[in-house]
Amino acid sequence: MNEKKTITISVTSLFLVIAILVIIGMGYFMYNMYQEKQIAFEEVNQLNSELSTVKNTIDNLQNTLTSTSENTTTENLPSNNSDSTTQTTTPKNPSNTTQNIEQECRTILEKFLPIYGSGSPEAVLVNANLLTYEDLNNAEQISNNYIKTSLGYSDFKNALLEYITTDYFEEYYGTIDYKSGQKAFINSNGSLAILNAGASGMSFDIQTMKLISNKNNVITYEITYIDPDLEATSPEIFHLTATFKSSNNGIYRISNLDFNN
Repeated sequence: MNEKKTITISVTSLFLVIAILVIIGMGYFMYNMYQEKQIAFEEVNQLNSELSTVKNTIDNLQNTLTSTSENTTTENLPSNNSDSTTQTTTPKNPSNTTQNIEQECRTILEKFLPIYGSGSPEAVLVNANLLTYEDLNNAEQISNNYIKTSLGYSDFKNALLEYITTDYFEEYYGTIDYKSGQKAFINSNGSLAILNAGASGMSFDIQTMKLISNKNNVITYEITYIDPDLEATSPEIFHLTATFKSSNNGIYRISNLDFNN
């Protein structure tokens, strides 16, 4: 009987020890979890503090940039006390000196004059590098006087607007041709159709450019040129007045050509 009681006490003691060890283990595990949670909270708080510091730095930099921009804009405004008779418009592009503008205008003029001097609508398209004569030979005949090209009318217009203003395009290429009494270029359902006619063309070799006026983004030059195609021992000097107009982006385009030979 005593032996059975001793065994029962021993088993109970064993379970008690095991229970104590489990409780100790769980307590240790929960303590570690608590410590890790505290560390995580501290790291989050530190990150929030660093983010707040970065945000304040960005706000300070934005305020500084805004203030600098406003000061710069104020300094660049023209003075109200300036004499209106002597005040000139400052180009938006600082690199647009008189020499640079003249070179820009000369380059545009040299590219456009071969197109302008073309003797026929076909030659205009070829000299503008828009179509070839082979393309034009395959064009559709839509009437006795017109052929329909594979080129869109808007593409034709936009190509010439690289050299001339919209007003000059409408004046020179959108009106009736004084020689034929018909329009040389028409919009045929979105495609470009051209008058099947031609005449002798002109060639240009610019000799000199002299600035006549520069006011309100409009520049006028007096041009002298020769026609290399004219057979002469002493080539005749011709005169041309070329006017260029600049839009707000500072890019110049031809707005008028006046041949005062």
